[in-house]
Amino acid sequence: GGNKVDAILDMNFRPLGNLRSLVLAGMQLREISDYALEGLRSLESLSFYDNKLADVPKRALQQVPGLKFLDLNKNPLQRVKQSDFTNMLHLKELGLNNMDELVSIDQFALINLPELTKLDVTNNPKLSFIHPKAFQHLPQLETLMLNNNALSALHRQTVESLPNLQEISIHGNPLRCDCVIRWVNSTRPRVRFIEPQSTLCAEPPDLQRRHIRDVPFREMTEQCLPLISARSIPARLDAQVGDNVALHCRALAEPEPEIYWVTPAGVKLLPFGDDGKFKVHSEGTLEIRGIAAGEAGLYTCVAHNLLGADTRGVRVLVNRSFPLGQAELELLVVDVQPHHVLLAWRPCLNAISSNLTWASSALGAALGSARIPAGTHSFNITRLRPDTEYRACLHVTLVASPVRVACVSARTKEARQGMPWGQGTLVTALLLCLLLLAVAVSGGARRESLRGAGAVRVVYPVQPRGHLLAVEVQAAPLEC
Repeated sequence: GGNKVDAILDMNFRPLGNLRSLVLAGMQLREISDYALEGLRSLESLSFYDNKLADVPKRALQQVPGLKFLDLNKNPLQRVKQSDFTNMLHLKELGLNNMDELVSIDQFALINLPELTKLDVTNNPKLSFIHPKAFQHLPQLETLMLNNNALSALHRQTVESLPNLQEISIHGNPLRCDCVIRWVNSTRPRVRFIEPQSTLCAEPPDLQRRHIRDVPFREMTEQCLPLISARSIPARLDAQVGDNVALHCRALAEPEPEIYWVTPAGVKLLPFGDDGKFKVHSEGTLEIRGIAAGEAGLYTCVAHNLLGADTRGVRVLVNRSFPLGQAELELLVVDVQPHHVLLAWRPCLNAISSNLTWASSALGAALGSARIPAGTHSFNITRLRPDTEYRACLHVTLVASPVRVACVSARTKEARQGMPWGQGTLVTALLLCLLLLAVAVSGGARRESLRGAGAVRVVYPVQPRGHLLAVEVQAAPLEC
């Protein structure tokens, strides 16, 4: 170890068939070829400590089936990905410590390691997420070391998937003492906590600094909002034109959250979508292939469940350039009915947050307000009084710009006699659907059903300035 070598090529160690221990430490290795370790049939211990490996050399590791001890500490891995460690039948100990860039251990990252007894994943300052199904078929794992990371919780399913687990360390993490980690005090645990006196709650505020084992089960909520770790997402990322960019976003909650991303232009990117440019993985990673100068800006991650949402933004600079939005904000009335008003607007470039307020013109009228989720460009104000004048204002906070405000007034229609409110709403929705389809046919628009969003989006081709790019109806999708 200690010699600078960029890569190890195929068959380099083939003559060393009786070698039992190999240390390749501090060599600035960036790549291990698939057959670099072929021929090391007696190898039991292997160290890649303190190198530049950005990915687990999983194919190379398959060439040493007798390996028992593996040290990958202090390498710039960002993720331990699906099947990175699989079918290593004699591996007993694995070290993934001191990785400054490690953010997550993804679903099915470790599979079928029947003799693994100890897993060391410690001192990784950005490691904020371990997928509930990260560890599968590890029947002999006894010791799980997870201290001094950025974990807010460890899911019950993770622990239950390890039938022989004897001890665990999670101290030194910013633990969130609520729904996800509630299992710790739900029953008499079979697992011993290492350094329990140092295993403290970081959130919520009223439980800060309390020992996690001292918090009564009933004081931890059964359900909770998603929480995106601030350590997993940088506030700023610099890239060059043509770079492949990966942005990682992770969150745990009950119910389990869904994650999507919003581009600087306000386009919502859903998991499993892949248009050749943008791809969102199910765990929450956004890949941007060959980023262009015009794709610089604020990218926003949204983690949401039935209780609400959490958002985090990343300012992506391309060739040190970051665009500032100059377009005017315009709020439009799309539809007016006796009890609701549907509003829509063109998305602002690099919007951090959007809030909508409304009130009737009556003296002393209560002010209504709503926080608009990122990637949403319309809002249906409901429970309004018939034949009443209302004024609504949209407040959009932008990066490095003053808050933009746009207002509009609308008067609700008179209530029709003999038609229940719900029936009138249905008729209105059907008419609106027919109208949107008619516009789509005449204007060449395309209709998209947003999976999991309960919405219908009609996206228009390029229009003259001032026209809407999209209208998103926040209602159950209608089959027209």
